[in-house]
Amino acid sequence: MRNKGGRALRLGVLGLIGLALAGCAPWVPRQGEPELILVYAPGSFSVSARVVGINGDLYIWNWGDGPDEESTTGTATHTYAQLGVYTVRVTVIRLASLGSGMPGPGTKPGREVVAELSGIVDLRPAVVLSSIAITVLNPPRWYDPRTWPEDAFPSSCSLEVTPVFERYRPGGPEPTRAVWTVFREGQFHLQVTGIPAVIPFETLYVGGCGVNYARYEIHVTVFMSDGTTLTGSRSIRICAPNGCR
Repeated sequence: MRNKGGRALRLGVLGLIGLALAGCAPWVPRQGEPELILVYAPGSFSVSARVVGINGDLYIWNWGDGPDEESTTGTATHTYAQLGVYTVRVTVIRLASLGSGMPGPGTKPGREVVAELSGIVDLRPAVVLSSIAITVLNPPRWYDPRTWPEDAFPSSCSLEVTPVFERYRPGGPEPTRAVWTVFREGQFHLQVTGIPAVIPFETLYVGGCGVNYARYEIHVTVFMSDGTTLTGSRSIRICAPNGCR
């Protein structure tokens, strides 16, 4: 058994030598598929990109928010002007010297596209404050929301204000507290807390000569469970019984 095994080993070595003499290319481990790796943090404006699995001489980057950029390495960084969802694309090119096709010496550069890769960047935070919902708690009979403008509310009532959130991914922070500050015609008027909160407008309306409404700005700061804060505002008009004009 040992002799047979020895002969098999010798034949195997001779066989490999024969393949080499015949000019066969040596076996090379297969590389992984080309891939574009994007590294970023939700809520951040910056992203880092890296091409793996393939090499090139020139990389043409398109970040989804402007003109192409070129680099000679497979790594790049980019800063966006605003948060959002972007498609990042990169074209990997190898350069070669080709004959000019004309008599005499001379070469011209050749460009071979060896890979076109892309990926999605979602810079939006997990949760954002998208708007402020307003509900009339004790509407008078003469108030009909179907006929009033969206920014107009009756003066003899209270308004319930609620922050409205938009969530882009699960597991985000939750609201814990909200502070509401009300300004009338640019002047501080009152401050309340709560989610939701109630703002009384029975005594806030003051109409001038020929004016049957007052303009208010409602600002809110929402404190989240991860220590961050979200802010928003909404402009409204508090109007007399005959409507805003």
